[in-house]
Amino acid sequence: MYNQREMMKAAREGRLDVGSGSHTPKTAMNLAEELTLLRRPK
Repeated sequence: MYNQREMMKAAREGRLDVGSGSHTPKTAMNLAEELTLLRRPK
């Protein structure tokens, strides 16, 4: 069983599948990008 620090490290290194909703630092949006998308009219 992983502790929290080990789980985060394993997920970053690609050794742990954290689900389809997760992003690597390369694919994640920064906060400004996310807010811009959320504020767009639909």
